[in-house]
Amino acid sequence: MLDEVGETVAKCEHDYQRYHVLSFDEIIIRKNLVYRKSDGVLIGYAKLDEAQREYEELDRMISDEFSGVFSPSSPAPPIASKILTYMVKGVSNSVRHVVASFPGASLKKEDLFYRTWEVIAEL
Repeated sequence: MLDEVGETVAKCEHDYQRYHVLSFDEIIIRKNLVYRKSDGVLIGYAKLDEAQREYEELDRMISDEFSGVFSPSSPAPPIASKILTYMVKGVSNSVRHVVASFPGASLKKEDLFYRTWEVIAEL
């Protein structure tokens, strides 16, 4: 993603076309929202109750078969309910790219501060 932004900015003919805005937004993840992991395209909503039941049944069968062999020592991390997304947008050109996304259950001011500077450093 950053390579595409860099290539586009390098092709700018005028200095004023090199100005860009870094914006961010916290997006709430809704249940049953499906997207492609490879490119982040939203596919839509799906009823995943049946798939969830099958997954739980498979998990139960595996744990019964290997009882005592695998026991996680730490609790599972919380499921992400929000995504913090950063986007670069050109002021006077057609650049619009999502450059970073960070899933999480809750966002604190410290997280926002460090994530923002991490993205700025990469840009």
